[in-house]
Amino acid sequence: MAAKNSLSIAVRLGMLGVVLGLLAPRQLPAQGLIDQQYAGPFDVGDLCCEMINRANYQIGQSFKPSQPFLIGVEVNLQNNSNGAKRVHMLLRQGGITGPILYSSFGSKWINPTGANDFRWERFDTCPIQLTPEATYTIQIAQDNGGDDVRWRLRSGGDPYTRGTGYRGGAAVPWDYGFRTYYLPVATAAQAVINNVVAPANATRGVAFNVTVNYTLNNINPVGAFVQPFVTASVGAIKTRHQDSCYELAGPQSKTFNFTLPANFPLGARPILVHVGLHDQNLASTTVMVNVN
Repeated sequence: MAAKNSLSIAVRLGMLGVVLGLLAPRQLPAQGLIDQQYAGPFDVGDLCCEMINRANYQIGQSFKPSQPFLIGVEVNLQNNSNGAKRVHMLLRQGGITGPILYSSFGSKWINPTGANDFRWERFDTCPIQLTPEATYTIQIAQDNGGDDVRWRLRSGGDPYTRGTGYRGGAAVPWDYGFRTYYLPVATAAQAVINNVVAPANATRGVAFNVTVNYTLNNINPVGAFVQPFVTASVGAIKTRHQDSCYELAGPQSKTFNFTLPANFPLGARPILVHVGLHDQNLASTTVMVNVN
């Protein structure tokens, strides 16, 4: 009887664990989610790849995103040399000669991989807002323009149908190995203003700081893209901070600098603070400062 009861309890606990797992917020991978990709199969031998050199400087791969916020790009590269090589990634609007939306110049060293080895090399970005179904191009360039770094490819058959490869500025009938990563936009979030640090007194013409400490909670899904804003205003003087990159859940702090003009009204004046997400106000508070 005891064994049967133990089994029953274990089954109930297991079912409870399943229910709790279904109710728990979904945790996104730290690197984001794959949107577009061509990850193989690739050609081999002499047709394995394209050298990234000065003659092929305009070498790239176009794609059409289905998601609006790009946070990273991976490309499948080989460094057939004895030392690290610096490689850059540019994101262009449209084709290989389109306007540059992002440049990673000076940010990526590719270590030697060996004569027959390739690795996925990642370029992280703060979220870049893209238009779904529009065309964008990933361009790869080597710092010294040598023949050491190569980009893996597949020729023939149009393996990635939502874009094309480029070589020397011209479209070619093959695709290069690439992946694009995105974060979804948070569908729910909560902001709590923990405290506002401001001086009790402020003198006209003398700078002072106001620090807003707040916490972002209940981001759904966990790790989704959030772009919080914080505003602080004294009378008609208003400042706003909005991150160009994304923030995760947890405590945050923003500091604002104010200098009140000589004609600012004297006496007790409110400092109004707002915290929000994607232009939606989520929390507000007021602290007083005595202007003298």
